[in-house]
Amino acid sequence: QTLARLPSGDQPLRCRLLVTLAFELADDDSERAYQASAESVAMARRLGDPFLLTMALGGRWVQNLSFRHDGLDERLRIGAELVALPGKPVTAEALAHMMLMAASCGVADFAAADQHAGQAVRIADRYDLPTVAAAVSIYRATRAALNGDAAAAELYRQAAAQLDRLGQAGAGLGILGRSSLLIMQDRMAEITSELDGDPRMPALFPELYALGLAATGRAAEARAVANPLRPIRRDRRWLFLTGIRGLLAIALDDRERAESAYQALLPYAARPAGADTMLITLWPVAQILGDLARHLDLPGAEAHYRHALAIAEQAQAKPWREAAMRRLS
Repeated sequence: QTLARLPSGDQPLRCRLLVTLAFELADDDSERAYQASAESVAMARRLGDPFLLTMALGGRWVQNLSFRHDGLDERLRIGAELVALPGKPVTAEALAHMMLMAASCGVADFAAADQHAGQAVRIADRYDLPTVAAAVSIYRATRAALNGDAAAAELYRQAAAQLDRLGQAGAGLGILGRSSLLIMQDRMAEITSELDGDPRMPALFPELYALGLAATGRAAEARAVANPLRPIRRDRRWLFLTGIRGLLAIALDDRERAESAYQALLPYAARPAGADTMLITLWPVAQILGDLARHLDLPGAEAHYRHALAIAEQAQAKPWREAAMRRLS
């Protein structure tokens, strides 16, 4: 309403309101906030105000987390620009490294992500920025999982508690992180008890819950929970949840679900499923595509597994490498 009442033209208040739209409608399905984020960045550049530009780039980054546009490349550019931007506040320096930490995960460049995590946490420790420290702690739990570290589950619990203390709903994120860890450890039967720890979780993530049910031999219950087949919102968790859909399709021998997941995942074969959220990750998408291709009797399963192995080698992720090698043996 205020935007509509303001005179046209570049002005700091209009720019700030556009940024507010970008943040407040981060998970909205409309194009309004995405367009607002682009307008705010362009306006901040014209105004030549580094503080406004910092805010606007943050809003644009949040909008690019959605898979409606899949702005991973743009997020890498935004993080690099923000690191180099003169005159920004120290909080923006930490934010820039968090952005690059997350985006580097999305391209499985964990060496770069480690460097940015280290930079972010040094700034957080020096200037007492607890939200930055909490984000890095979740990332480190994910890294422990990818290293095959037995302490990963406990690190997820500690990071979730840290987020809860900051009022950021860490419990749910911790449950998702530990559930993804159980999948990588071939302990899917334990997912139901993990999600049952929070009464909201089974309804929020029905296909993940159904995957746990299927693993315990409760296929009829799993089908009841997961059916009918619903569209997955293309928000920041879309790739992770579509990967879960693929795994569930195999567990239930559900051809329609499997074909849907395979086609949806194909454009993202080179990506780790969920890693650019910094919070959760499964296998490389190529690994899931290999399993789906084999299940559907499609050609190319071995090529998918070789792709997954190459990603695992690049990422130096031991569980990923072992999984790909098992399929190729």
